[in-house]
Amino acid sequence: MNCHFRLSRFVPLLVLAVALAACGGQETAPEEPAKSAEEVRQEQEAARRSERAAELAGRVNELTAAAGDVGESSAALEVGAPADIEAAVNEVEAKRAEAERLLAELQQAGAEGFDDAQARLEAALGELDRASADASAGLEEWARREAAALAARGEGAPIDPQTGLIEGLDGGDYEQYLVSVVKRVQERLREQGRYAGPADGRFDRPTMEALGSFQKEQELQVSGVPSPMTRSRLFDG
Repeated sequence: MNCHFRLSRFVPLLVLAVALAACGGQETAPEEPAKSAEEVRQEQEAARRSERAAELAGRVNELTAAAGDVGESSAALEVGAPADIEAAVNEVEAKRAEAERLLAELQQAGAEGFDDAQARLEAALGELDRASADASAGLEEWARREAAALAARGEGAPIDPQTGLIEGLDGGDYEQYLVSVVKRVQERLREQGRYAGPADGRFDRPTMEALGSFQKEQELQVSGVPSPMTRSRLFDG
């Protein structure tokens, strides 16, 4: 009787000891130490730099696309622009290349050099924007002057006074061409002995007929106007 009593008293203690031992054998994940104020600040600064770099990259893409439009507008004329216009277009290209170079520097800059790289890129973007605007305005003004000069030299030219379109040898209607384009075409036709008139940029009937003769020889549409394909054959040939 006494033995049974003593054993019953120790059974709960034994169970408790086994339970404590089991709990002690389980591993618990260590708690991550709390970030210091400096670490939090550095993470916020890194996020700010990344966001600002993305914004500037978008700005660079926007302005370089506009710069590309300026270059395409200049190239589409297919004639030698005045020296000031060529200089303005070349400056746009130089500013575009500089902006792209500075963007690459910014994207690689660390915390210490970021603000300086950002300032230089922002200044370059401002210069690119101004250069593109100046070159575009110059191209538009030059085209306007050329068109006005062509209209002023229109005596004897096959231009419809109502529509301002050129009446081609094939009966079609064509846009007028810049004086500088017509002048270069006349010079080339004179070199080939097809045209005996002055190279004055005046798009007259003799110029059309000489150009039509060349087009017929080249098996092109005989329109008598200096279309892009005609000019390509005329100058490349």
